[in-house]
Amino acid sequence: HTCGGEETPGWLTPVDRGPESFDLGVSAADVVVEHRGIAGDHVREFLRRELAARSAPLLVEQHGARASVLPADSAPPIICVHCDLGVARSLDVVKLIADPKERLAWDSAGVREMSVLESYGDGRDHIYVRLATPWPMQDRDLVQARRHLTTKDFSPLGIELPMQCRGRETHLLIFRSVPFATAPERADCVRADAILGGYLVTQREDGGVSLFLSAQMDTGLPPSMMNNMRKLASSRSV
Repeated sequence: HTCGGEETPGWLTPVDRGPESFDLGVSAADVVVEHRGIAGDHVREFLRRELAARSAPLLVEQHGARASVLPADSAPPIICVHCDLGVARSLDVVKLIADPKERLAWDSAGVREMSVLESYGDGRDHIYVRLATPWPMQDRDLVQARRHLTTKDFSPLGIELPMQCRGRETHLLIFRSVPFATAPERADCVRADAILGGYLVTQREDGGVSLFLSAQMDTGLPPSMMNNMRKLASSRSV
């Protein structure tokens, strides 16, 4: 890949969305789930983006939320947001983001619908999400394979945590769009394609939580999602 005549750095190269063949030590019964889910290379790519976003030019900064954009050649740009939250438990922040009931309670302006389509255990599931968009545009919806990794899960995958996460409780929620038979496209929404996205949640030494959001979507990041990341960041506690 090239950008402006120069070779694109590896962390900007769009993730191959075809069937994966990574050796993650999964059993034969897990193969179908893994091929439609999140593999080790998706995790590595997400963590490369977190590192790159730290030195990328700021797009906007408000209430502790710092947004930047990473170009991705011919693919949609990668939107990144770093937030510093108040005193909270990192696992509680994960639940606020990932649990449909919790998410709809505080983020109803950004997420109109959210449900788990199927859960496979080991932190893997498929979810449906309908995102609010400003009138007159139609809402965007997504069907996503999602995986929740905790601190202990990275080493077996051969993945090293970023420096600021080492020795601290860390959670990664990572997702990408996949087809799902029981969630076909709807007439009242535009089906979005999330190439790769997720949340990195890390407990800080001062009792607060650092949150990193990254999303690469064909429709961009809806304004409501950015507003609600600012809402989280501006809270003194979660």
